[in-house]
Amino acid sequence: MTKEPDEILCQLKNQEHHKFKEFFTVRSDKNAIEHLMVTACGINSRVFGEDQIISQIKDALQLSRKNGCT
Repeated sequence: MTKEPDEILCQLKNQEHHKFKEFFTVRSDKNAIEHLMVTACGINSRVFGEDQIISQIKDALQLSRKNGCT
């Protein structure tokens, strides 16, 4: 069974999922791709074009692959 990313994060941090579910947004298909591209470019960052997000996205992708979410 594939888990949602928010479920995996709560599990990794030993937190109860139902307490945090409202703070997550799970996107899919075109919405997920658009959000990823906007985020990766730093368009919505406080510092426009900030590039630290790229390494965070790479880490998230690696974790997603490890947990069967990709």
